[in-house]
Amino acid sequence: MSAKKMIYPVFLPHAGCPFQCVYCNQRVVVSHDPRKSDILEFVESALKAYATQVCKSGRTGEIAFFGGTFSALPPALIESILGAAAILIRQGIFTGIRFSTRPDCLGGDIVDLLSRYPIHTVELGVQSLSDPVLQKSRRGYCARSVYDTAKRVTDEGWKLGIQLMAGL
Repeated sequence: MSAKKMIYPVFLPHAGCPFQCVYCNQRVVVSHDPRKSDILEFVESALKAYATQVCKSGRTGEIAFFGGTFSALPPALIESILGAAAILIRQGIFTGIRFSTRPDCLGGDIVDLLSRYPIHTVELGVQSLSDPVLQKSRRGYCARSVYDTAKRVTDEGWKLGIQLMAGL
């Protein structure tokens, strides 16, 4: 039996999120919106710590960016983060990158930017495929955009994950 694939998560609470969904309390938990320089410093520190851990354990895996809307961060910040991760991937420390994002935040320009980096998996924070539920929870998109974005992800050759909230 093969070993379970490792995912090394870096949580960026509410970073890049364009909306405040009715069920989200990340701003309360974090108490402030992080500055771009804080985010990059935090990511670089996390990557360094995980790289050390991987070198000691020999268990490589994907580096993952969760907790916000990764693809809605400023493009220069995305490039800085992905550039730092890509160096470690080229060194064999990590196998690839995964991130979570909203279906409405993965347009053509950002896909073009992301395609220059070793992205393996995109997890879409879908939450529901019911238009009335999406509207009431203030998600800011409709179910059709989920299908369109899912196709865009798979057309790029990336693995697709769908995050749903059962009972929403």
